[in-house]
Amino acid sequence: MPFFFRALSGICATVGTAIGILLGPAMAQSPSPNYKVSSTVVPGHYACLEFRGSRPVEFGQYTGTRFSNEFDIVDASRYEYRGSRRQPGAYSFSASTGAITWTSGPFAPDADGTSVEAVSTVRASDGRPAIILTFKIPGLGESREFCALVR
Repeated sequence: MPFFFRALSGICATVGTAIGILLGPAMAQSPSPNYKVSSTVVPGHYACLEFRGSRPVEFGQYTGTRFSNEFDIVDASRYEYRGSRRQPGAYSFSASTGAITWTSGPFAPDADGTSVEAVSTVRASDGRPAIILTFKIPGLGESREFCALVR
């Protein structure tokens, strides 16, 4: 399991109950009303913010919202996670639902059931591409990240 997921597991174990209360039911590929589903995935570099509801959740030096993941959508089937080292992966995309399915690489499901669901969207306010990630860790909860195309 990549370091990020191990770290996230520890964080979720600490605040797992709070996450369930703050996030409510799973997104089920229906993004926030501030985002609408997109029929395309725009290639480029995405930077993500983790958001845990309107009340801050404190852990370590971070409170509430923080910068978290960065990744590149390389083309119509490949992505690259940017961590301490770049890690390639593959994905498939459903234009009818906006769902991104990670088929390999760091966002692909782990043997323990940890998964990352994704949906390609555009922000309603300005029409900019965004990808919403929902990390699901069995028994610990969910965490959602909003990833904006930055270049």
